[in-house]
Amino acid sequence: MRIVCKKNNELTREELEVLYDVYSRSIKEVSIDEDDYSQVRTLNYKNTWINDLKNNDRLLCALYYDESTFVGYILISLNEDLNYIIDFQITKNYQGDGITFKQMIKLVLPFTNTNKKYAGKIITYNSHARNSFKSIGALPRNGMYEVTYSKLIGYLYKDLVSNEKNH
Repeated sequence: MRIVCKKNNELTREELEVLYDVYSRSIKEVSIDEDDYSQVRTLNYKNTWINDLKNNDRLLCALYYDESTFVGYILISLNEDLNYIIDFQITKNYQGDGITFKQMIKLVLPFTNTNKKYAGKIITYNSHARNSFKSIGALPRNGMYEVTYSKLIGYLYKDLVSNEKNH
């Protein structure tokens, strides 16, 4: 897997359209309310979503590819006090494989400030995302899930550490 990192002003309209398409499909899959999804599919909502990204001068957009196949993305706002995860999406074909989630996190960490916590909000009805972030050690705090760099590293390399202890 390879990563391409871009700032807000480096993203093309075509890339933003792809990100939005993945985002809106994800909302449809996890949404329990058809009105939520209907709103997401409006042109006004789409344009607002795209403009918010284009106007965020702290935005780091990590795009992931398997060869030439788009795998997913992570949108992070590199704020003064934390690395705020705006969105984290994995395309359907790569979800639940036990590899992609970890690889995406591993690859993006060097582009962030590892002295700051990583935090983000998760839609109430997205239990899969909540469980994924709890598995990496993220704890609910102030309406968000937060995790430290050291906990992320522990999660990413726990299999390696376990194997070394057994030898």
